[in-house]
Amino acid sequence: MKTWVWAVGLALVGAVLVLPQEAHAQWRMQAASFCLPVTPTYQDVRSNTGAIGNGGAGAMRLACPILDDAYMDKGTLSGAYVDLYDGTNVGSVDVRPCVTYGFNMGGSCGPANVSTPSNIGMTTLGIDMSVWVTHQWEYGYILVNLPPAQGGRASAVHGYYLYR
Repeated sequence: MKTWVWAVGLALVGAVLVLPQEAHAQWRMQAASFCLPVTPTYQDVRSNTGAIGNGGAGAMRLACPILDDAYMDKGTLSGAYVDLYDGTNVGSVDVRPCVTYGFNMGGSCGPANVSTPSNIGMTTLGIDMSVWVTHQWEYGYILVNLPPAQGGRASAVHGYYLYR
C-alpha cells in the first residue's frame, strides 16, 4: 500500500512539473540618475525629480549604463527604450546603444534613433540593440545626445527600460 501511495504521489508531482507554466516577461527600469553627464561644465546639468537634462547653450551627452547580468543579459534583450523630454523644436535628441571594450581601448556604438525636431514634449525612443548582440561580452551603455536648451526648456532623460 505504501509503495502505491508513493507512486501516485510522485506521478502527481511529475504532472505538475511538466504542465506549461505561465510566461513572464523580464524587464528592468532604470532612472536617469544612473546616467553620467559628459559635459565641460556641470552648471549646465539640470535635475528635476530625477530627470537629467541640458540647460546649457551647447549640446550635452549622457552615458547611461545598463545592468548586464545573468538575470538580464544584454545579448538576449527583446527591447530597450528611453523616455525623455524633447525641449526644442530646432534640434533633436538621439539615443544609441554603445559598448566599452573590456580588454582593449575604445568601444563601439550602434545606429541612432532621433526625435522629430519639430516636436516639443515627452517622447519614447527605441534602441537598435544589434551592437549589444555583436559585442555581448563588452560593457554596455546607452549614449544620449541632448540639444542645447531653448527658451528655458531643457531637454532631459527621465529613464530607460529593458525587457526580454
